Amino acid sequence: SNCGSPPSISNGSPGTPTSTVAGGTVTYTCNNGYQRLGSATVTCQASVSWSTTPICLAVCGSPPSISNGSPGTPTSIIQGGTVVYSCNSGYQLSGSATVVCQDSGNWSPRPNCLAICGSPPSISNGSPGIPTSTVAGGTVTYTCNNGYQLSGSPTVTCQANGSWTARPSCSPISCGNPPTIPNGSRTFTGTTFGDTAIYTCNTGYQLSGAATMICQASGSWSTAPTCPHNNSIQN
Repeated sequence: SNCGSPPSISNGSPGTPTSTVAGGTVTYTCNNGYQRLGSATVTCQASVSWSTTPICLAVCGSPPSISNGSPGTPTSIIQGGTVVYSCNSGYQLSGSATVVCQDSGNWSPRPNCLAICGSPPSISNGSPGIPTSTVAGGTVTYTCNNGYQLSGSPTVTCQANGSWTARPSCSPISCGNPPTIPNGSRTFTGTTFGDTAIYTCNTGYQLSGAATMICQASGSWSTAPTCPHNNSIQN
């Protein structure tokens, strides 16, 4: 009775058997980077079969480090072992927190820790939209209230240091100086949105239309009055 050649195994190999008849033994070794599970010594049994061969499991070694976070204690550093990553305060995990030692001898992809910027900052006379995200790489677009114009980039980005890039500002839309009218004069509070101009007519002339003009959100003044001669509006 003969057990024949000892069986092959993945990522390892048998040595030379002492014999291939009952009672003979053979010692298995694993390739470099692999760790044996089970007995190294396999015996030719009376049933004319070799006893159970060991398994060679990949060794992944220490789990890799990550920026702004760290791995916990692995369940094992050989094939099938897992490790859970966590992020430092002020950072948010992106990707799977659990990393697995694979049969290739490599850990599965580790997660990233992204800086948290939080809610986008407010601005006067305008507001941020809904951010794509409030962690590094997220963006938010600002708009100005009616009657105000944007200065600077409308899109603000959450940076890797946990701060938003410079936000824009909203300044009142300008209407320029209010128009002059024949036979009348004006006084005005300013030339930007919401400002007013008040018109009066010279002696002998009578105001037609609204005496007060407003600088509108469109950037133009409302309709100017006129000062026709008193004689032209009598009777």
